[in-house]
Amino acid sequence: MNTKRLSALTALILCIFMTAGCSGGTEKASGGNSVSSGEAASDASENEAEYTLKDAVILDTDLYTITANQVSSNEEDDCIVEFTIDNKSEYDLAFDFGDVCLNGFSAYGSWSEESENLAYPDPESTIGMIAEAAGDDAPLGLGVAAGGSTTETAVFTLHEHNMPVIDEILLTPDIYYQHAQDNPYDRGDNALSPEERELIANPAECGIYPTGLTADTVEYPEHQAVDGEQVIVDNDDFTYIIQELREENDGDTFRIWTYIENKTDKTLEFSWPASQVDGAAADLNQYGTSVAPGKRAYSAEMIMKDYDEFFPEDGTIETISFDLLVEEERSAADLSDDSTPFYEGSFTCSFEK
Repeated sequence: MNTKRLSALTALILCIFMTAGCSGGTEKASGGNSVSSGEAASDASENEAEYTLKDAVILDTDLYTITANQVSSNEEDDCIVEFTIDNKSEYDLAFDFGDVCLNGFSAYGSWSEESENLAYPDPESTIGMIAEAAGDDAPLGLGVAAGGSTTETAVFTLHEHNMPVIDEILLTPDIYYQHAQDNPYDRGDNALSPEERELIANPAECGIYPTGLTADTVEYPEHQAVDGEQVIVDNDDFTYIIQELREENDGDTFRIWTYIENKTDKTLEFSWPASQVDGAAADLNQYGTSVAPGKRAYSAEMIMKDYDEFFPEDGTIETISFDLLVEEERSAADLSDDSTPFYEGSFTCSFEK
């Protein structure tokens, strides 16, 4: 499912209840884009994955047990994991994926779309009504009945940056009460202790090591540079690179591919509060990308010819200018507080026509 959409809905509910190539300034940097970042990643290794993991318990609490039964891959090098989840509580729960990292890169996780075990918000619940109004039919996650057990496969992917072999999967489950009427992390009739409620609201991070390595022996792959990539910032805290501006095969869409590396011990959020395409005001990357401590991410921003009014009339893009804002991640309770940005800068990138 699209966990970011559900997270946004949840954040809204909680708020309701709480009542190098690139240079700063006017300078420009140029760079070609002859090799795609996706091609670089796919050429890194031609070895087939050899996954030896078998029935590994990755999280065991008084309320639930999560077991990774086996790991495989498909033709697109997506990582496929079969899970068994035992629900020991007296409540029907739904399990999904929050933060996911594959070999140190922020990734996406979702249950099989063909699963018959997906749980959806109750239509009359607050989150159900908000989802309906937004046209969002995403499930809460994999449904596991009180005292029951469910086995299902999940797909983890970096999309165009998939790797042939995954040595480490780090994930933090999102766990919801299936029939909560207001906040899906809590219930009005909840008989659980505060400690047990915390196991639902803030579950621990899990580590899966499909090839037999451990957290101490796994090594993350190095950044694979592509021709013409433009380094925005590279300091002791983070690296931010515009890898390419790629025109998609349909001829109507461009994607701006970005590589981000967070070298700090804090979660950082990277966004563009203001941007321009060939001098015309745009609204690119305003919601940004969140990167966990010590992790990396690929981010893609889409520009559509027929949708974005700022798109150049000649159908090509020569420059993209943006303000880069980096902030430490804050909780919903802290969003109203003023904070000093971790980093701010203005940049312009040039691209070959």
